[in-house]
Amino acid sequence: MLGAPLDPRARRQQLQSVFRQAVVVFGNWKHGNPEPTVTLNGVECTISRICDMLYLSNDLMPIGIATALHMQGIDVTYSNGARMLKEFIVAHKATPASAGGWTAGS
Repeated sequence: MLGAPLDPRARRQQLQSVFRQAVVVFGNWKHGNPEPTVTLNGVECTISRICDMLYLSNDLMPIGIATALHMQGIDVTYSNGARMLKEFIVAHKATPASAGGWTAGS
């Protein structure tokens, strides 16, 4: 039997935690491999999907995540962080494996 549904605050905190994991796995994503996934509520989700889920979150991110996403000097909400990571994902997919690529935080 499944537990009781999470209250909105707990759901938001869980999603933010999974986003932090998404930033880490993005940084380890090797060209030629499929888009990384993270687990949310027992379900594997692509890191792009996690970004989509945070587009409306105005909660502030910890400075460490903002720094990893090169967000100095801009509004460091999860919404903006999700948009930034999504841009990195699109660029990563568009970069040929032979180019060597790049990662967030480098």
